[in-house]
Amino acid sequence: MDIEPLMIAVAATSTAGDDAWVADLLKGVLPVVTLVVGWGLKWLQDNYTESKRRAAEAALRREQRQELLRARRLDTERENLNKAQDLLGRIGRLHAQVYFEDERAHRETGKWGSSPLPPELDEQYRAAMQELMPVRARLHSRDIAKAIDSTTATMARGAPVKDPVEAKKIWLSASHQCMDVQERVGDRIREIESDGLEAFFGNTQLPTKGE
Repeated sequence: MDIEPLMIAVAATSTAGDDAWVADLLKGVLPVVTLVVGWGLKWLQDNYTESKRRAAEAALRREQRQELLRARRLDTERENLNKAQDLLGRIGRLHAQVYFEDERAHRETGKWGSSPLPPELDEQYRAAMQELMPVRARLHSRDIAKAIDSTTATMARGAPVKDPVEAKKIWLSASHQCMDVQERVGDRIREIESDGLEAFFGNTQLPTKGE
């Protein structure tokens, strides 16, 4: 019996059976693979989108915190400027009273600066000066802080003076300086209130982080 044709037939039958099995396997596996790959791609896309959303939210929160800090610093600066303006006005009036008291004593005694000031006036003047110093130190507007220093230094120069002419010059100079500083403080407050953060930061360099 010739076995070769039989073997060829068996081989052909086996090949056809294997192809059918592979085809059946692919029909069952491909949908699952497609589903898994699709789910994986969607997960990656969702994760990427979520990461971007979280990063954007974090950036927004940081920006909001910075704006809040800026607004608080702005409010604090405006409050300190208002206090400085009020105190400097009070000190200017007290300094004038000191001058007029010396002028009165000079008319009576013929000597300038030889009579002690009334205790109440002296105490009010010293207390106002002491109250001004910490407010001045908290100002971020350093140009105004320096102007306050210059004004109070001019006022202090009049204390030891014994010449009425020189005393009057110092008093007038201090009075003009005091009025000028108050005007500058008022301008700065209006600038803060009308132009907002950008203009104020640009002109006075108020820091956005703690010094």
